[in-house]
Formats: sequence, structure tokens, C-alpha cells
Amino acid sequence: MTRSFWAAAALAIVAGLVLLVAAAGGWVSGEEARDMGGVVVTEPTSTPGTRFAPTAVVFGLAGLAGGVLLGVLRGMPRRLAGAVVGLTGLGAVAVVVVGLGRAAGADGILGPAPYAAVAGAVGIAVAGALALRGPARPPARSRYRVEGEQAEDDEWDLATDQE
Repeated sequence: MTRSFWAAAALAIVAGLVLLVAAAGGWVSGEEARDMGGVVVTEPTSTPGTRFAPTAVVFGLAGLAGGVLLGVLRGMPRRLAGAVVGLTGLGAVAVVVVGLGRAAGADGILGPAPYAAVAGAVGIAVAGALALRGPARPPARSRYRVEGEQAEDDEWDLATDQE
């Protein structure tokens, strides 16, 4: 089986995992000062991406499921699944970019997780495009095909002789 057939499924699964992990990660970090018995104590804080883009987790799970479907389906159902994965990726990009805008306006320092979430969302969209443009079926295995020059070989004739 060729790698090009499996590329869309693998990319959708990896990108879905990246989106899931990045959405759960800390997008904005900062410090919070609290008064404890007359002493001001600062604590590091981190705001997860689910606060800024709560549906990013759903899109990450959909990317994972779409990747599994792309690996299992063949023919026209694979093409339809590829279209759904592509649309899911475009929706994920929109949700994560809006969440990134919200996170940029929050108090604190923006971390690397929102950018990883954008990369995961774009990866899901690219996986859908690969499934639409790539092969709908894996090629037949070469060990079951007889090459033309192999068929004329004397050894091949001896192996296929019934006597």
C-alpha cells in the first residue's frame, strides 16, 4: 500500500491530537497577587485554551474520528469523509483563530499552545484536501501481479507447469 493513500488519515489523526493537546494547554500565563495575612503573595496562573475556544476540543475529536474513517473507507465514501474532514478543519481554524484573538486581548503573556492549536486545525483541513485529491483505493499488492518479463522466464514456466 502506498504512503500517499495513508497520508491523509495519518495527518488527520496527528493534527487532531495536536489540536486536543493544545486546546487543553495554557494559552495565557501570568501572575496573580493575593493578600494572605498582610503578606502579598504572587502565584503563577495559566488560562487554558478551553476558556477562549471551548469547541476546539470537539473539533480535535472530530479530526481524530475523521482520520480513522479515512483509513477505513474506500472509494466514494472516502471522498465524502474527506470533504467532511476538510470542512471540519476549516471550522476548527475559524474557532481557534477567534479564540487566539480573545487570548491576545487577555491579561498575561501568550504562550505557544494557541499557535500549535492553529497548526493542528490547519492540519485537519489539509488532511481533508489530501483525501479529496489522493487515491480513493490503495493499489493492488505487487506480489499478486505477474510482470510481463517474469511471465516469459523459463523458471516461471517450470513453476506453473502442471506435470
